[in-house]
Amino acid sequence: WSRTESLAPGFNRLYIAAHDNTGAILTNLIQDVVYEVNAQHVGGTISANTFWTNRNEVIHVTTNVSVVNGATLEIGLDAITILSPGVSVTAVTNSSITSIGNELTRAYFLPTGSNAWGGLTANGANSSLTIRNADVVSGQVRLLNGGTLLLEDMTIRDLPDLGGEVIEAVNGAALTMRRVYMTRFAEGDSQNTPVLVEDCLLEGFLVDGLDIKATNSPLVVRGTRLRKADPNN
Repeated sequence: WSRTESLAPGFNRLYIAAHDNTGAILTNLIQDVVYEVNAQHVGGTISANTFWTNRNEVIHVTTNVSVVNGATLEIGLDAITILSPGVSVTAVTNSSITSIGNELTRAYFLPTGSNAWGGLTANGANSSLTIRNADVVSGQVRLLNGGTLLLEDMTIRDLPDLGGEVIEAVNGAALTMRRVYMTRFAEGDSQNTPVLVEDCLLEGFLVDGLDIKATNSPLVVRGTRLRKADPNN
């Protein structure tokens, strides 16, 4: 059998199932498809407020991006950002990256093919990274040296790299996670950073689902489940 499916600009998720003659599902799969109407290739320094908010335009990050001079990079609803292998987007001192979607219009951060990209990072005093209602696939989320990281109502997945943490916080101002789903990753790690984790689900990890440690900083985890870790660990 075959079917012709109309695609909307941007991200499309197809659910495909095989049924028996009683209607029971025998097997199923999900296929994600990005329909690219227009493309913008970006890299380098962002020193003024910048918006990646056009759902008809896929953003390809081909070289590292640094947000500097107190600027904000806003990544909007239904935004598709595809990052080349090893490439990162970083907000430095006094600068910020904000990606805020809602339940129906999420932002997507995707790899080129099956290759992992670098990360989304806040690095430096008063730098911030805020992500709500988004999917981060095959890349890190990081805060360093006084940065602030807020993650809410989102998915982080598919970074089973034993050499890197899918979430990393080192000497940060605050790491906050609410209603975050993480799966198929190596580990999450935080050092000397205040941590608040609420109502999250972490599963399918290879090393440490949530390794948090600090001296004289609050470390709070509530209503959170860790399950289905690698049985060989």
